[in-house]
Amino acid sequence: MGSSFNGVSDSVHMTSGAHWTLRYEWLFYLSLPIVAAVVNVKWYGKYFVLSMLVMALAIPGIYVGVVVPKMALLFFIGFSPVMIKIYFPNVVPLIQHWVCSLVVLVSVVCGMFISQQYSIVQMLVLGVPFIIIALGNDVFGGLSSRGLKALGEVSYSLYLTHGLILYLLFSVFEVFSFEGGDVFQYIAWLPVVLALVSACSVVTFFMIEKPFIRVVSKRVPIV
Repeated sequence: MGSSFNGVSDSVHMTSGAHWTLRYEWLFYLSLPIVAAVVNVKWYGKYFVLSMLVMALAIPGIYVGVVVPKMALLFFIGFSPVMIKIYFPNVVPLIQHWVCSLVVLVSVVCGMFISQQYSIVQMLVLGVPFIIIALGNDVFGGLSSRGLKALGEVSYSLYLTHGLILYLLFSVFEVFSFEGGDVFQYIAWLPVVLALVSACSVVTFFMIEKPFIRVVSKRVPIV
């Protein structure tokens, strides 16, 4: 919910408010027995009942604004590629065509000009490139490049460290003034930010993340 942590009232700013997605992730996980029952037409006993109870408890959250129902659309978009691959496998090869790559680029650009964030229109527009890419389109070969694959490998480290780099640069060292700075000066700093964040993420990936992945891989049997 973003409340204070260890007595620090501004704890929410440590993650730039990104914690809000967790409530939807938990609701999604806890709704899976219901989803499974609907898809498989099968009774799941106590798991189904507990899932229904959780969904019922989430209803008051809608009225106080903690839970926004339209966000469920993102999960439908998320598993659409899987449904297409299972039920419409003949469509998948067509997704690889360059026309679909063009659709990806156009959709992303259009999504950037939709001012109302998380609107249904924006979700649907940006859902199109997500589905196309998830089904294997590499966008004119760009997503198959070795560099982007490497960035994808360290993406979790990127996610965790970019906020710290941005805070140090713009709040501690004040390399750019948001009040009086020019937009072109800001854009000029972006390659510097990208380089620093990428370098830091590679270090944290190899020094922290990957060693722990190896430890877990040794302990968890592969079925």
